Amino acid sequence: MATGHRIPNDLYNSAMSASNIIVDPGSEITGTGPTIPVTISGGVCRMDRGTGDGCRTLQSPATVPVGVEVTLISSGGSGDSTIKYTGYDGGSTKAEIEMDNDGDWVRLICLNGPLETNYWRAVASDGVAFS
Repeated sequence: MATGHRIPNDLYNSAMSASNIIVDPGSEITGTGPTIPVTISGGVCRMDRGTGDGCRTLQSPATVPVGVEVTLISSGGSGDSTIKYTGYDGGSTKAEIEMDNDGDWVRLICLNGPLETNYWRAVASDGVAFS
């Protein structure tokens, strides 16, 4: 008879697998910054904020399959992070995610929006601002 006692452990182990880690591409002070690649659904990118303000760009949702999710986490340092992205929320487009504290995070999903265009949409977040 099968039991479900291993399910929580199996889920934890699969979630902690190195296969879902997206390497932080770093940041730049000016411009759009390097691109955070979204190569796996459920990927997690821990972004080092460094000592100064920096910018990154999230991969265009036009090149990502609908339903793919990604989590971005602000980590360490003392600078503010800006992530440029193609987002949609509350009937309007969004272009930036701002993170200014260690531990700020956002979970995004690629969904089809107005005019059959893919957008990143926030599933959940803590400590971030969208504009």
